[in-house]
This record gives sequence, C-alpha cells and structure tokens, in this order.
Amino acid sequence: MRNICEKNKNIMCRKQNRWCDLIWTILDNFRECSQAFRSIIAAVAEMERENIRVQTMAGREHKAREGKWNGGFAPYGYRLENGELVIAEDEVEIIQMIFDR
Repeated sequence: MRNICEKNKNIMCRKQNRWCDLIWTILDNFRECSQAFRSIIAAVAEMERENIRVQTMAGREHKAREGKWNGGFAPYGYRLENGELVIAEDEVEIIQMIFDR
C-alpha cells in the first residue's frame, strides 16, 4: 500500500507540495499511533482475560468449599438438586451392575 501511495503522491501533489507533505506526515504518525493503540488494547485484553480466569477459579473454589457441584452435567447415576449431587434412584441398578463386573 505504501509503495502505491508513494507513486501516486508525486502525481497528485505537484502543485500543493506543502499540503501533501503535511498529509503524509499525519498518515505516518497515525500509523505509528495505531500500532501503539493496538498494543494498548492487546494489553488491556490480556489483563481482562486474566481477571476473568481468577474470578472463575475463585467462584469454583467457593462452590467446592460449600460442597456443591462445580460444573457440567451430573455424572451418570446422579442428578443435580439445588447445586448438589443426589443419587438418581432410577439408575441405581445399572450402576450396581457396572461395579459388580
């Protein structure tokens, strides 16, 4: 892109050299600023990701301390009631068959 613009710069700006030089300076500065801005946004996104991870882990630890199920589907043979695992009576026979083998 820069090479194409450089070629067109001479054609477009023969009469208004000062304005063209000013515009190209602004564009060059903007390019540098946009790189810095992208770096700042990336750093903020990384901090936010770490913050979400810390909060998620703290929530899981809190739930585990309360003795509640920590996420996902209940394992076969159990069901969830108010965040706690309870034995599913209708699946007890199948679980016993599995463990008896």
